Amino acid sequence: MEQVSCVHCGDKHYCPPAYQGPAHWKITADFIQACCIIEESRSIRSTNLYDTYRLWALRNDHPIISFSLFSRGMKHNGHKTVKASVMWYHGISLTPEVYASTWPKGFN
Repeated sequence: MEQVSCVHCGDKHYCPPAYQGPAHWKITADFIQACCIIEESRSIRSTNLYDTYRLWALRNDHPIISFSLFSRGMKHNGHKTVKASVMWYHGISLTPEVYASTWPKGFN
C-alpha cells in the first residue's frame, strides 16, 4: 500500500503543527497525529471523522471546533472531502485502536 505524504513536511503519517496559522489548523493536525492513519487506500465518512474528533477533544481537554472549521483544518492538512451520496475523506482513516475504543459497535 502506498502511503500519502503530508503536504507540509513529507511525513507518511502526520504533519507536526510547527507552521503558523489559525488555531483550527493545529487542532486538526493534533487530532490527525493522535488518531489517524494516512494511506491512499483508506477512507472515512466526514461525519464519522468529525464525531470521533469531538470525542477525542472531550477526552483530551482540547477545544471543540465547529464542523466547518474542522473541514477547513482537514483541507489545510491535505485532506479534502469527496462528495458521493455523503461526504468522504479519502486517504485517511482512524487507527484500529481509536476505532475500537470510540466505536465498539461500529459506526451508526
